[in-house]
Amino acid sequence: MKTLRMFAAFALVAMSLFAVSAEAQEISVLFGNEMADSKQVKMFDSFDINIVVSNIDDTIGAVEYTLNLPANVAITGSNYWNGTNLVLDGPDGTAIALGECVVMVNSPGIDQEITVANFQAIAVNTFSSTAVTLTEYTGTPSNPGTAPRYANCQDQLVNLTPVAGTLEGVTVATEATSFSKVKSLF
Repeated sequence: MKTLRMFAAFALVAMSLFAVSAEAQEISVLFGNEMADSKQVKMFDSFDINIVVSNIDDTIGAVEYTLNLPANVAITGSNYWNGTNLVLDGPDGTAIALGECVVMVNSPGIDQEITVANFQAIAVNTFSSTAVTLTEYTGTPSNPGTAPRYANCQDQLVNLTPVAGTLEGVTVATEATSFSKVKSLF
C-alpha cells in the first residue's frame, strides 16, 4: 500500500512539472519578414500580416480563425500554407485545410511553428495604435468554435491561444513648409 501511495505521489509531481513546463499552443499575428508583434504603418504603406501557429506537440491538418483588422486596413493579397487553395474565407472567418498532415511533434532541432497564412495589406487612412486580433471561426454551425483552433490529423479540434499584434499608425505632416519659413527663424 505504501508503494502505491508513493507511486501516486510521484505521478502527481511529474504531472504538475509537465504542466508548468508546457507552452501554450498559440496562433499569433506577426508582421513583415522579421515576424514582429508590432508594426508602424503610414497611410498607403503596404505591409505583410502573418498568421503563425506555434508550440503544437501534435499533428495539424487544418486551422480556423477570424482575423479582426482595423477599418483603415485593407487586404490586397493572400498566400496560404504550402500554396494550398483549400480555403474558406468569408464573414465567418477563415478555415484552411493544409492539404497534408504536418507533424509538429516536439523534437530537438525541429521548428515548432508554421505560417499558415500571409496577407498583403495596406493602410488606407491614418489611425492610432490598434490591436489586430484573432477570434473563433463561426462558420461551422454544427460545431461552433469558442476560440481559434486547429484540427489534428485524427480530426480532433483543439483550441489555440490567440496572441494579438499591434499596428501603430504614423501620421505624416501635410502642411507645406518652405525654405523661407526656416530662414525667417534665424
